[in-house]
Amino acid sequence: MTNKFSKKNLLFLFVCIILLSIFYILKYRTEDLNFRIDSAIKKAQIYLDSVYSEEYFYDDKYLNCESPYVTECTLTGRKIDISVNLMWVDEQVKDHKILDYQIEKAYDFMDSLIPDWELGTIDVSYIDKISPERDYGLDAYCTLALLRNSKIMAEKIKDNMNGLSWVNGTAAEVGYRKITDETWCISTLIKYKMIDNATTKKLFNIKLNETYELLENSDSTHEKLYSIIHILLMFDYAQKFGFDISSYSKHIQNLQWQLAEVSQYEDIESDMWAQTNVLPILSQTHFGEKEFMRDLTLKILDNQEEDGGWYRLRDVEYGLIGKSFVTLRAILALNNYKNVYIVS
Repeated sequence: MTNKFSKKNLLFLFVCIILLSIFYILKYRTEDLNFRIDSAIKKAQIYLDSVYSEEYFYDDKYLNCESPYVTECTLTGRKIDISVNLMWVDEQVKDHKILDYQIEKAYDFMDSLIPDWELGTIDVSYIDKISPERDYGLDAYCTLALLRNSKIMAEKIKDNMNGLSWVNGTAAEVGYRKITDETWCISTLIKYKMIDNATTKKLFNIKLNETYELLENSDSTHEKLYSIIHILLMFDYAQKFGFDISSYSKHIQNLQWQLAEVSQYEDIESDMWAQTNVLPILSQTHFGEKEFMRDLTLKILDNQEEDGGWYRLRDVEYGLIGKSFVTLRAILALNNYKNVYIVS
């Protein structure tokens, strides 16, 4: 009886030691990763501050439209891209003191556009080639209205709807930008409560059908990647604005898995531009595969340069363009992962 009791005690003690060891290993891994993320974000902010430009936000050929690899580029469009990400840093990153001046400039720039854009017209000719050219691109117009406050712009977005779309033709006919750009407009109308629940669901279903069709038929990894990212972002905004997305949970989970799969395709698995767009949206929508998310986070951390920035790709010339933009995306990606998978 004594021997039996002793064996049980020894077994119990052994199990406790194993469990405690696992606990401390996981705790150390988490604390170590948390420290790496905080250090990387601070280092990235120092890098961005070092390349700040009053004229272009950052001294970067991607932003000043001098890159030979980009054929369609406007300074206003690039400034909107950077401003959107700086505003997200302000909303999502707790400690961004180093970037405060740049963030202030981003808000000032976006707000400076509103008076003229409220009077202007919405252009979809860059997607639908038979449409006449107008003042301001659909994606930029809807993004500005979504992130700042202009009911006038939101009303114009609604008035420019052609049935349940803004662009003539299907995504299969006119391209994936019909999916990505219209999601900004849908989110804007939800924010300003300009469409009812039934219309919102119809728009969601159209976008889902277009996305599934594209995933099945497109040969472009980038089209697949960014279409899924924009659909997930649309659902994330809808939830933020109080719309019940629970009936779309299976679609969201399916798209999360497909995005994770696409992100590992050979042509983009080492592309930090792509990966720093994948990590934040999967974090925001609480993707359940924690090991995948951890591995992706480590991949991004391992690709940070000594100066604190991130290249898109290290080994090809075009991959060296847009370093400041990718660095901003990396800050958001690492921060969102930490907020969802470490802090919470």
